[in-house]
Amino acid sequence: MLRPVWQALLVLALCGLIYWTGIGSSGFSSTEGHRAIPAWEMVERGDWTTTTLFERPYLRKPPGMPWAIAVSSMMLGETEFAARAVSAAAATLAALAVLAFGRRWFGPVGGLAAGLAQALMPRWWSPGRSAEIEMLNSFGTLLALLALADLLLTNRGSRPLMSCLAALGVVIAGLAKGPASVPAVIALLAGAVIVHRTASAALRPAVLLALGTGSGIVVGVLALLAVRSQPSAQTPVVQSVTEFLWRPGQAWDVLAMPFVAIASALPGSLALLFPWGPDARDEGGPGRTVSHIEAYRIAQALSWACLLGLAILLVIGVNNPRYAMPVLTPIAPVVGYVAFGATGWFMPLRTKIAVWAALGWRWGWIVVLVPVAGHFAASSELKREAASGRSTGIELAKYLPDGCELWADGLIEARPETIRSASDEARRQHRAVRPRWVPLGVEPDWTPLAHGTRIFIVLRDDDIGNELAGVRAAQWRVGLREVARGAVYKYRFRLLEVDIRPDSSSDVGR
Repeated sequence: MLRPVWQALLVLALCGLIYWTGIGSSGFSSTEGHRAIPAWEMVERGDWTTTTLFERPYLRKPPGMPWAIAVSSMMLGETEFAARAVSAAAATLAALAVLAFGRRWFGPVGGLAAGLAQALMPRWWSPGRSAEIEMLNSFGTLLALLALADLLLTNRGSRPLMSCLAALGVVIAGLAKGPASVPAVIALLAGAVIVHRTASAALRPAVLLALGTGSGIVVGVLALLAVRSQPSAQTPVVQSVTEFLWRPGQAWDVLAMPFVAIASALPGSLALLFPWGPDARDEGGPGRTVSHIEAYRIAQALSWACLLGLAILLVIGVNNPRYAMPVLTPIAPVVGYVAFGATGWFMPLRTKIAVWAALGWRWGWIVVLVPVAGHFAASSELKREAASGRSTGIELAKYLPDGCELWADGLIEARPETIRSASDEARRQHRAVRPRWVPLGVEPDWTPLAHGTRIFIVLRDDDIGNELAGVRAAQWRVGLREVARGAVYKYRFRLLEVDIRPDSSSDVGR
C-alpha cells in the first residue's frame, strides 16, 4: 500500500482534475455573482465589516464566503478563477482531511478509499467548481464532524488537537452559512448516543468545549460586525431561514429530497448499508481487536449521523438536495470502513458484497468515476458560459457613456455578473460607470439627475419577472428612452435612459 505522502499526492492529483481544471474559463452563472461581487467590493472599498452588492447592503448570508473570496482575489486578482478557487480549495482540503482521518481510523487501505471517495463523490463536483457557499460550508461541517467523531468514539490521544479542529470546523461552517449545519452536528451527537447507549456520550468535556468555543466565536464575530457596520440609507437585502423550509406546494419535493440526496452520492452512499445487522455487530463486537471494534462504532455513528440528519431536514421541510450536503459528509469515511473490512475481517459474504458494491473489483468504482469526473469538468464550463451574463454585460457596456449611473434590480437578482461585466468593460475602455442596486418596485429618487448625471436603468420584461409592466403602471414622473434590448439565459431585459426633463411622459415600450 502507498505511503501517506503518495496517497496524499494521488488524492491531490484527482482533486486537481475534478475541481481545478478550467475553473476560470467561464463567466459567473446562477448565484456566483452574489458571492464574488460583494467580496470584490469589500477589497475595493477597504471595508470588510459590511457586505454590499452594488452599494446596497447584502446581508442574506454571513460574510464567510465573501471574506474567503476577497483573500483569494487579493492574491490572484478579481477573476472567476480566484472566486472559484475558494470552493476548489475547500473540496481539496475536504478530501485530504477524510484521507487523514480514514488512515487514523481504518488504516492505509481504508484511508485511501475514504479520501478517493470524498474527491470522487458526484454530489461535490459542481459546488466544488463554483463560487458558491456550499463547498466551504460542507468542508467546515466535515472537519467538525470528523474531529467530533474522534472525540466521541475513540480513546486516542490528540484530544486538544481534535477539539481545536472541531471548533475550527464550526467557525468555518457558521461564518459561511449560519445555522445550516446544525442538523448535521445534532445528528452526529445523537448517533454517538445510540452507539454508546448513554446520553453522557455527547457530554464529554472536549466535545462541549469545541462546540461552545466554535459557536461563541461565530456569534461574537457576527455581533461585532453588526455593531461596527455603517448605517445606510439603502434597505438591506436579507433572507429568512424559513424561505428554505416547508412551503405550500412543495410536499412531494420535500419527501423526495432524502432519496435524491442519497442517489447523488452514489456509489459511495452504498457504504451506509454495511454497519448494520448481526454480522456487522459480530465483526465489531467482543472478542475482536480494538481497531475492529472502534472502526465498527465510528462507521455506525457516522451512518446514523447521515440518516438522522436527512430525517431532520425532512421534518423541517428542506426540499433542495443541495442543502443536504452537510449531512452527507459522513459518507466518504464510511467507505473507508467498508474498504478496511474487505481486507479480511468482514465475514466472507459481506466481503463479496463489498466487492460487488465496488463494481466487481475493490477499486473498480474509481476506474469508472475518474473519466466521468473528467468529462464533467470539461463540459460543465461550457454549460456555465451559456448561462452566464458576462458576454451580455460586455455588449451592454458600449451604450454606457462616461460618468453615468447604471441602475438595476431584477437583473441583479437573476444575473448580477451582467451589471458587473458592463461596468468592468466600460472601465477597460476608460469610461467610469457607477453600477447601483436600486429597488424599482417604487419610483426611485431622481436626485442624481439634478446634478447632471445620466442614469440608465435595466428593466426585466420576461415571464418570470416583468418590471417593465410595473413601471408602466406606476407612471414615473420622468421619461424613459429605450436604448437596447438583451437577454441572459432565460431572462430578458431592456436598457433605458432616464429623460433629464422631469414630469415628461414616458415612452417605455413604444
